[in-house]
Amino acid sequence: KALASLNIELTIEEYKTVAGHSSKKIIELLQDMKNLAIPEDAICLRREEYRKLQQQGVAPIKEMVEFVHYLSQNKDDWGLKLGLASSASINEILFNLKQIGLDRVFDLIISGTDDLNDNKDSEGKNKPKPYIYLEASKRLNVPPESCLVFEDTEAGVEAALKAGMVTIAGPNWMTKKQNFC
Repeated sequence: KALASLNIELTIEEYKTVAGHSSKKIIELLQDMKNLAIPEDAICLRREEYRKLQQQGVAPIKEMVEFVHYLSQNKDDWGLKLGLASSASINEILFNLKQIGLDRVFDLIISGTDDLNDNKDSEGKNKPKPYIYLEASKRLNVPPESCLVFEDTEAGVEAALKAGMVTIAGPNWMTKKQNFC
C-alpha cells in the first residue's frame, strides 16, 4: 500500500523475497530488483500503513504462542532465560506481544530500533547484522554459544549464525521461499 501510493507496483511474491529486513534495506533491495528509485518517504508511509493494520489486531501463530508459554512456565526448573530480539521499535513489539498474551513471559525484550544506539555501523545495525543477538546475550548474561534462536526470516537466521548461536529456522507463510541455507 505504501508503494502503491507512490505509483510503484509490488506483488506479494516480490515482497516475500525481502521480508525480514529493515525498511531501509528493503528499499535498497527493491530498487535493485525493480531498477528504479524509491523515495525514503516510502518508509514513513509503510509505518503508517503498518500502524493501521496493527490496530486491527495481530494474528498469532497459535503453536508458537503455546510453545513460548510452555517454555516460560518451565524456564526456572530448566534454567532457561527467554529473550525476544526484534528489529521493530519497542512500542511495536510490546503492542503486538500484549495482543497475543506474551507481554509478561520474557526475561528480556530488545529492540534493534531502540536498544542498539551505542552501535556505530554505517551499513546499519539491524538483522542480518548480529548486533541485536550479541546484545541480548550480553544482557541475559548467557554466552552466545549457549543461546538457541528461533527465527522466521533469512536475515534473522544469518544474524543469529553470525552471532555464534544455535539457530532453528521456522519460516512463516511470508518467508517460506527465502534461502535458509
